[in-house]
Amino acid sequence: MRDFHPNSNRVRGESRYSLFQVSTKGGTSSESLLTVEEVAELLKVLRSWVYQNTRRRSQDRIPFVKVGRYLRFREEDLLTYIQHRTVRG
Repeated sequence: MRDFHPNSNRVRGESRYSLFQVSTKGGTSSESLLTVEEVAELLKVLRSWVYQNTRRRSQDRIPFVKVGRYLRFREEDLLTYIQHRTVRG
């Protein structure tokens, strides 16, 4: 039996990045949506940096999905964002 972790909305032993079911024309697919905190942790930057780089006046905006008042980030979009900013020497 899996235990519910008291300090989060996930079951103990599950990944901290929750999977979100997304309906597509061909059916449903599992797609990982990340929170601002998870993106900041992944990129090793401050949360304020993530918010700053989602604003309209930012030249290189991080792509996001608006869920009500919350920002969510598709893992695939984030990986593409990182790949486009990789400097090769």
